[in-house]
Amino acid sequence: MNNLSTINLAKGCLIGAAVGDALGMPTEYISKHQLQSFYKGRIESYQKANNNHPCAHLKPGQYTDDTQQLILLAESLVANNGFNLLDFSQRIGQWAYECQTIPGYDRFSGGTSISAGLAIYNGSNPLKTGINRATCGSAMRVAPLGIFYYDKPQKLDTVAADSSLITHNHPAAIDSAVFISKTIASLINGAGSKESIQEAKSTLTSNLVKILDYVFENKEKEPALIAKEVGASESTYETVPMALHCFLHSPLDFEQTVVNAANLVPGDTDSIACIAGALSGAYNGLSSIPTRFITALEDYLYLSELGEKLLHLGGTSKK
Repeated sequence: MNNLSTINLAKGCLIGAAVGDALGMPTEYISKHQLQSFYKGRIESYQKANNNHPCAHLKPGQYTDDTQQLILLAESLVANNGFNLLDFSQRIGQWAYECQTIPGYDRFSGGTSISAGLAIYNGSNPLKTGINRATCGSAMRVAPLGIFYYDKPQKLDTVAADSSLITHNHPAAIDSAVFISKTIASLINGAGSKESIQEAKSTLTSNLVKILDYVFENKEKEPALIAKEVGASESTYETVPMALHCFLHSPLDFEQTVVNAANLVPGDTDSIACIAGALSGAYNGLSSIPTRFITALEDYLYLSELGEKLLHLGGTSKK
């Protein structure tokens, strides 16, 4: 059992997610040649994206659409004292609209979330806007649910699935959101990494389980080697298992976890590192994250406040 305070773990989860996201931002979908050329073969600190990158307008330590959406979900949970599908979908719709209309607001956003969000913004029923794509957009943002519903596992199954449905209705995408949120909830509860993962997998129905089992059984191998087998694209069959593997490969070392994830090029490095950072932060706590990662992170104080609010409201809510 983990003896760290739940507040430490909740804050570590949200800040850990954003740290991973910001660290993996400049390496997202660059080539190995570019990694060598721009970052001497490995990125270990916040860096600026190259001038031709979709995130070239961001500064080192700024996060991408992953954390933007994570914050939207956290804010919705706080405002409604629980998950409210209509409210969250409206926030996603507004976010998608602003990505399309405000210069510099878009941070390499995923096409599935943008398309679904725009449909919501234009008046479509959010229960029908989900797209049948097995990408990781709903898994990368789901950490706040794991914190808010950390002591309500049956409720968490439902709200995690619903949070995915508005943008991603593919069975594996839904399973990914359920799996990540349930793993985080167990970690917040102080459970061990193996115990948390096995419990979170128990209710999944898609073939994502086979790949999760593979990375679990091969956690001693280097992430770069596993990525050659699994892949590291935005497919949830790749992003989520690789994030899990990075966490399991170095479960007690936050820095190694997110650095390994941020260097899985070419791939969806920001999302892999975001999810891996959320898992590691929920397990090791805020105190495990190097100060240099925290103080240079965009909105770190606000993320810390959100983590505490989610934990407090979730613990007192009867929803």
